[in-house]
Amino acid sequence: MNFQQLRTILELPRHSFNLSQMASAMGMTQPGISRHVRDMEDAMGFAIFERSGKRITGLSDSGRAIMPIVERLLIEAGKLQGAGVEYTALASGVLGISTTHTQARYALPQAMLGFRGAFPDVRVALQQNTPEDIARSVIAGKADIGIATEGLAAYPELAAFPCYRWSHLVLVPDGHPLLELGPLTLRALVQFPLLTYDHGFTGRRHIDQAFATTGLSPDVVLTAMDSDVIKDYVRLGLGVGVLASVAFDAEHDAGLRALDAGHLFAASTTWLAVRRGAYLRSYTYEFIRHFAPQLTRQAIDLELHRDTTLASDATAPANIHRIVQPPTIHRGAPTMSTTIDTLWYTRCPAPTPFGIAIQQGWLAQEFAADGLQMRALQDADDPAIRRSHFTHSQPHSFRQGGNIPALWARSSGAATRVIGLTWVDEFQGLLALRGSGIASVEQLRGKRFGLPKNLVSGVVDFHRATALRGFSTLLDVAGLTLDDVKLVDLPYAPLGLADARPVDEQGFARLLRTHGQQEFSREVHALISGEVDVVFAKGATGLAAANLAQADVIVDISQQGNRLLHANNGAPRPLTVDQALLDARPDLVARVLARTIAAGRWAEAHPTETTAYIARETKSPELWVRHAYGPRLHHNLHIDLAPGSVAALDNFKQFLHGSGYLPTDFDIEQWIDPQPLRQALQLLETRRDNISAELAA
Repeated sequence: MNFQQLRTILELPRHSFNLSQMASAMGMTQPGISRHVRDMEDAMGFAIFERSGKRITGLSDSGRAIMPIVERLLIEAGKLQGAGVEYTALASGVLGISTTHTQARYALPQAMLGFRGAFPDVRVALQQNTPEDIARSVIAGKADIGIATEGLAAYPELAAFPCYRWSHLVLVPDGHPLLELGPLTLRALVQFPLLTYDHGFTGRRHIDQAFATTGLSPDVVLTAMDSDVIKDYVRLGLGVGVLASVAFDAEHDAGLRALDAGHLFAASTTWLAVRRGAYLRSYTYEFIRHFAPQLTRQAIDLELHRDTTLASDATAPANIHRIVQPPTIHRGAPTMSTTIDTLWYTRCPAPTPFGIAIQQGWLAQEFAADGLQMRALQDADDPAIRRSHFTHSQPHSFRQGGNIPALWARSSGAATRVIGLTWVDEFQGLLALRGSGIASVEQLRGKRFGLPKNLVSGVVDFHRATALRGFSTLLDVAGLTLDDVKLVDLPYAPLGLADARPVDEQGFARLLRTHGQQEFSREVHALISGEVDVVFAKGATGLAAANLAQADVIVDISQQGNRLLHANNGAPRPLTVDQALLDARPDLVARVLARTIAAGRWAEAHPTETTAYIARETKSPELWVRHAYGPRLHHNLHIDLAPGSVAALDNFKQFLHGSGYLPTDFDIEQWIDPQPLRQALQLLETRRDNISAELAA
């Protein structure tokens, strides 16, 4: 066998086993491909591919098993070749960069100037492609670096790094009516024909998402890949342009005016990617340094050489053909040598289908025959394991609960993926003591708002972040902002919060514990003692605290018309899993998710039992559960990845990052992996009768 044969069998699945397509893309002939396949199979002594007549239709089981080995061999060969060139021609060569027109035209020039000064003998081959083709080019070794806003982080074959955040702007000709209006709104935009990017380019999904969330239908009369084309048609008066902020230069774009649209459309992230496991020349690191100075060589190498040889199709987007076929979901024996004896889980005291599946014993039942235990992080003796409730650092673990710890863990570098979201609208309100003289939201201007401050937690102060978001969202109902009130710190020092065993030491909490409620003890104490005028509370425990303190609800979340702003720590609640488990055992992840979906369906058919469960979980009377979560609570405990929930989570993430609660920014959609949900739904369909009978029992 030889390397050309290895490359041929590696590339064939990536081209959908289409010899004509592969021949065209690789500069080969169909007979040549067939000969390489035949010679390789003769050398191995077995059929690598399945056939229908003479047509290759897929990988055989044996072929599927050897593909990771073939990929490693070719990667190592590439490293060896790269090292040879590196030590014989240190400062010369060709750097291939595949990127979009917008990045090439507006983002790369400064980096290119600095790079050329350092490596004048290196020739740069700049390819302009679609995001999908950029990924394919880097994976196939046709480019060393890929740069794009969309998609690169979704490919397991690529090591992808966030480089910078950018927003959209609205471009109009001089004298346009939009220039005479106040702050720009989506409703004002839809009055004019729009010109913007093609689908899949330069943050287009964020534009579509913003209009879809508000129920508006823009008249998009022209789309293009090229920002300069959009600007030309704006000059001609064809419509209003929505394009990347980096594409506008007031000095060079005479006759055009830019309006800030950062508040209308979610920010986008530009990513840089290299092929995982590749040998990078010194000048490749140098170019990356000029383009994204925050990316150190150490950080690049750490991700570049992270072992992903066990990765499955669970993380691959549907529009690219991975080397390995999608895995079959099994019950019983593991499908690979990875030994797992415990699946860890953690959940918050909140209404979630995952919590129902745990409390009812359905997840333990699911894995009993496999010899797998389901263990709660909070029950571990090791504080480092318990702390994973916040850091999600424990291998083989799942989490569903408040989204702030999940967002913070991902922002801090935890390798996790979102596999589902649950949205249960819950009570969120601003409380003031009865008789305080505060009767409406308009009277909140200038009042003292109590903001809890955790003095001992080594993780994100999610209680404080939740209250700050609540203040901001509910003040918006009356057109007020945080600048219109006085924020007063309410310091407190709960024991055990950093290792997920919260015990509040506030003296007033002992009184609240007699009523089964302690979450908002510091705020209620501050209200009663006169430290502050207004506090935020949410959920069943928040209503119970308001009742205990005899406080009035001045404004609640139902009065906020923008659903995006309903997102807080409790909505939506993500179900996350560690990336390593998803890579190694997607079958286990699909089974956990299938049981969680089934628990949500059980809740829909059992409203009384569901309310009782939530009352036990939140340690609240059923009366407050019904008031806090509404009469449709049992209908809302489902798992999905609805676009509206994703958009709201992204909106909340931007709030947290902008308020300093997340150390780094990241792309929400790249954090989400939809494949496990698809696999779980397929699994439920095949096992529908069995699972239904088990749940009924």
